[in-house]
Amino acid sequence: MTLKNNDYSSRIKSAPPAGLMMINFELAINNLREALTAFAANDAAVFNGRLSDAREFLNLLMTSLDMSYDISTELMRLYIFINGLIIGAGVSKSSAPTETALDLLSKIAADFEAAAESDGCVNAAASDANARHVYAGLTYKDGKLSEYIEEDAERGFLA
Repeated sequence: MTLKNNDYSSRIKSAPPAGLMMINFELAINNLREALTAFAANDAAVFNGRLSDAREFLNLLMTSLDMSYDISTELMRLYIFINGLIIGAGVSKSSAPTETALDLLSKIAADFEAAAESDGCVNAAASDANARHVYAGLTYKDGKLSEYIEEDAERGFLA
């Protein structure tokens, strides 16, 4: 994937649920755009790979629906239709279904973003400013897996 993972990891870390949904939309849309670019360049492997990636992000959107709301049923129908378009694009080796899927998903994303912004629940950067920062990772050396954790030195109140 040509998307910059570091940009997304910092956004994901501080994103509220609505922000995570917007990131999923963005990643699905970006993969569809990259699939169209690959199609124009006659690169079937990248075209199919990006379609597959887009379907993964679409699947995340589908599984995150709260089906207790009526609108979720309608969104699920749209997502299933879009998924079918993406599958059809891969099978038929055609860009037209990909363009339709991209158009539909972009419109849904724009509407979702407008609704989330009107509720004020997309950006949580302000609440993250006072959060404790912890950096963790795994290292492998001499046949052993070790965990590495680094915390902020300045925790708590300053006198």
